[in-house]
Amino acid sequence: MTKNSNKKRWSIVALSSAAVLAATLIPLSVKYCSAVKTIEKRDEEIKLLKLKISSLSAEKEKLISERDELSKKISSLQTKYDELKLNYDKTLTNFKSITGSILDRSNSYKAMLERYYNNADTENETENTNNNEEVLSFEAELEKIRNGIQEKITQYVKLLTEKIDLYKSKNAELMNNNDEINLLIKGLEDIKNFGVNIPLETSEDIVKATQWISMSDKEVLSILEKINAKYENYISELKEIITQKDKIIENSFNTARELVNQAIKTTENQIDYLASLKEIVYKFVNRDYSSYGSDEFANSMRNEALSLINEINDYSSSAQKVLDQAKADYQKALKSKNIEDFSNINIESFPIKNKTFTKLIEALNQRDYEALFNKNAENWINYTKALHEYKLKQQENSELQQKINLANNTIETLKLDITNKESLITNLETKLKDNLVNTITHTSDLLNDLITTLEADNLKEINEIATPLKEQYEILKQILLEVNEADFVEKNSEKVYLAIDTIQNILETYKSARVLPLEAIVINLAEKIRELNEERDSLSTELDSANNTIKAKENEIESLNNRILELSENITENEAEIENLNKQRSALISEKEQLTLEKTTLESKLSAKENELSSKNTEYEQAKSNYETQLREKDLRISDLERQLREQGGSNSALESEIAALKRDKSNLSSQVSSLTNQLSTVKSERDRIKSELASAQSTIREKQARIEKLEKDVEHYKNKETPNPVQPTPPAPLPNPVVSNKSVVIGYDLLSEEYPKYTLTSAAAAVINSWNWFKPLLLDTTKISEWFEHNGKRPTQGSNYSGDLGKVKNQFFLRKGIKEKVRIPENAKSAKMKLLVNGADTQITLTKGPDSWLGTIKFTPKAKANFDLNWVSITRTPNGSYYNGIPRDFTETRTPKSEKWEWPISSQSLSLSIPFTSSPGNLEAINRWDMITKEFSKPTGEDIKITGDLDIFKGINSITILEISWEE
Repeated sequence: MTKNSNKKRWSIVALSSAAVLAATLIPLSVKYCSAVKTIEKRDEEIKLLKLKISSLSAEKEKLISERDELSKKISSLQTKYDELKLNYDKTLTNFKSITGSILDRSNSYKAMLERYYNNADTENETENTNNNEEVLSFEAELEKIRNGIQEKITQYVKLLTEKIDLYKSKNAELMNNNDEINLLIKGLEDIKNFGVNIPLETSEDIVKATQWISMSDKEVLSILEKINAKYENYISELKEIITQKDKIIENSFNTARELVNQAIKTTENQIDYLASLKEIVYKFVNRDYSSYGSDEFANSMRNEALSLINEINDYSSSAQKVLDQAKADYQKALKSKNIEDFSNINIESFPIKNKTFTKLIEALNQRDYEALFNKNAENWINYTKALHEYKLKQQENSELQQKINLANNTIETLKLDITNKESLITNLETKLKDNLVNTITHTSDLLNDLITTLEADNLKEINEIATPLKEQYEILKQILLEVNEADFVEKNSEKVYLAIDTIQNILETYKSARVLPLEAIVINLAEKIRELNEERDSLSTELDSANNTIKAKENEIESLNNRILELSENITENEAEIENLNKQRSALISEKEQLTLEKTTLESKLSAKENELSSKNTEYEQAKSNYETQLREKDLRISDLERQLREQGGSNSALESEIAALKRDKSNLSSQVSSLTNQLSTVKSERDRIKSELASAQSTIREKQARIEKLEKDVEHYKNKETPNPVQPTPPAPLPNPVVSNKSVVIGYDLLSEEYPKYTLTSAAAAVINSWNWFKPLLLDTTKISEWFEHNGKRPTQGSNYSGDLGKVKNQFFLRKGIKEKVRIPENAKSAKMKLLVNGADTQITLTKGPDSWLGTIKFTPKAKANFDLNWVSITRTPNGSYYNGIPRDFTETRTPKSEKWEWPISSQSLSLSIPFTSSPGNLEAINRWDMITKEFSKPTGEDIKITGDLDIFKGINSITILEISWEE
């Protein structure tokens, strides 16, 4: 397969319309992949068969030519070898003749030596003389033998030299300088060289020479036999080669027949595969592209598929014709038994274009796959956007619902307040009516008594007020007759209070005109005198204080003068200090002068106040005397009446009664006027208080009613603004599977659909925070997350050196079965990548090979943070005025509910993915890792502290969707 076809993919496409995401593994098209591999194999086989068949005849001719050449070579070799053999036999005879002659001479030499040595042992002198003659004869014979041996050795060496030259030439001619034969010839040369230089001077030399001849004879014969054997073996090998070539030539027909037959069968298979390829292409024609492609795309795919089908049909038809002709030619070759007929079969035209069709199908499928992938990515992006909008709507609706609930709760509270106020108004109206009736009754009674008293008094100034009081009395009596009417209070309250105001004004006029002016003058003068006395005392106090201050300043000035005198003795050393003291003295003198001025001013004010006080005392005495004069007039009137009574002899009962009445009326009138005035003032105050409460309650009702109306409008506005029941978007519907592909495809999977950890603060952690010292801030770091927060009873795991994430915490996603078991990447892949959507944004990461899986990491921009809500009661202790030794003994506690929020942001966040090897037992894993910034917090002071907290680690991230995992093999 080519490099481009080595790319594998896991593509994540949409799931079913169910709310819960599902994932289905789409397996490789085993039939198609097997077909592609078989097609490629058959293409290679056909090419090879074409080469074999096309070269079969040439190979056969070559073999025949080689066989003939070898036959000629063997014939020539055999002839030359026979010549060498014949020459060898002659050489062997010569060698035997020469060596036999040398040995005979050697034996004669030995016999002569024995005879010579035997004769040397005789004691006869005469015989010695004869022996000298024999010695001379022996030496001559010895010389003759030596010359004979020398001659034979020379012949021996010459013969060796001839044979060496002969074998060298034959080895070069027949054996291409065979190394083994060259080595054997080298042995002959060594023997020859020794014979050339052999000495024959002494008898020992002759003996050694004869011994060498005997030994070398055997060695030479052995070497020659080995050389002959080499030639014989070489000739046998050539004969075997010829035999094998004859067999190959003999079998070439069968070989050609098998090759052609194999090519025909392979071509039949290729034509059969064309039908399966065409069946696959028809799927593109009949495919429904509506879910992921436009009409233009669908028409383009179908037209391209139809064009490919027509091309396959045309090629299949032409291939079948070529195959039929090849079959007919094959049958003819079988009948003719002639290999030439097999060579003439048109194997060159056999189909080898199937691989091209597979490439075209792959290209067509690649277009389809890319459209599927792009549509799938688009669907998931749209889904992510819809999910984001859904969550925003949910959040908005939640906020609106909170506002609605708050408004409704406020409305209910306000309505309850209104009900209470209405009940209060009812009570106040009842109370107001009772008060009004009581006021009319009581005022009428008092007024009646006062009028009676006034009418009994014939004083002109008193009768002036009796008539208007009677008028008001009649009005009150008339109003009291309507007490049972429903609108009594509303109709008559103003009349009653107008009458009361009128009565009060009459009495106030009387008091103002007759009594109060005098009393007021006296009271005002007394108050003025009191104020003047207080001012005088204050001025005296200030004057004393000024005198004390002046005296103190004089003492300071005197002290400074003394110090200046002391320092003057050492002016050089203390000049700066003297200057400073002079400045202080000048300042004190200036202050003294200012205080003296203030003292003078205070003395002046005090003198003025003394004069004013004296004047006011005089006025007071005059006013008091005038008031007492009017009282004396009453007393004189009584004395005059008493005098008249005495003049009449003390028996005038009328005068006595008048006198008693005057005395009584003097006291009663004053008391009644004061009492009635006080009563009317109290009634008026009570009336004003009740009216104020009533007005306040009515005003409160109006305000709260207005607030209710506004809140009801807000609720209506919120309800109109609220999206009614936002529908959660469903994951994208599954798209059709690729028609056929060598890519592994997994349907889309959102990691956050299975496990979305939202951690909450444990009660134990809240207790730990509650145990802090309020005056000592504490630092929080990442280690607290795994100790303090949990989700469904599970806590984040603390990182370690072993896992390479020390200082972080992590949580593992619980992935749905069916996805985590099936995602695999081969261990021997060259490289691997993963495509994801994070909140709808494309993200691609490169995977790295680990010990048993492929690993990848994606970093997030953290938006999450841990949130703490603290609620407590703040206590303020205020001294209530009781002290002991200057320390408050008792306090008044004020308890105020308070709240505070803490925010603890995430510092960094990443997602690690692990895709196991195909042969690994592990599963797909996804692990979220994060760490927190180090931050300082201080616990508030107070009681009943309640602490809650949460950590939404994926805040701002709505979806993390795996789209595709791809790799290169």
